[in-house]
Amino acid sequence: MISTRLSRTILRGLLGGGALCIAFSLPSAAQVQTQTSEKKGETTKTVTVERGEIVHIAGNDVVLRMEDGTLRDFDNVSENVTFMVDGKPVNIHNAKVGMKLEKQTIVSSTPRVITSVESVTGTVWHVSPPTSVILRLENGASRSPVARSLLSMEKKRTLGD
Repeated sequence: MISTRLSRTILRGLLGGGALCIAFSLPSAAQVQTQTSEKKGETTKTVTVERGEIVHIAGNDVVLRMEDGTLRDFDNVSENVTFMVDGKPVNIHNAKVGMKLEKQTIVSSTPRVITSVESVTGTVWHVSPPTSVILRLENGASRSPVARSLLSMEKKRTLGD
């Protein structure tokens, strides 16, 4: 019987304490509100084609003369790498001087614009124009918003006004 009363008392205390915590956290949560939105742009694809001719092979090292006349040295080409020559795959051991190689690179990208707006409710505590405002929130904490403009009494005011 005593243990039942004790457990009921403890349960009531826990529930009351939890309700009290929720009641005090709701006003502070309302002081700072964040809204985030995301807009996706059009996907773009970029195709790059590089062409070259093998001018030197030594083991797993290959030197190519590119279309623009520059020489590019590729050291330690893996045996797993294959080139397409006349529609046929060729690895480093089957490659010969004079073969013409082509490489296509396709890059696709989708731009995203992420906008985050934070609304802060409080009383102006300190101002240092034109860049700093410190607000006193309802719970007594201080906060300095990042934005360059504030909305006060339904009138937009820029810091420094």
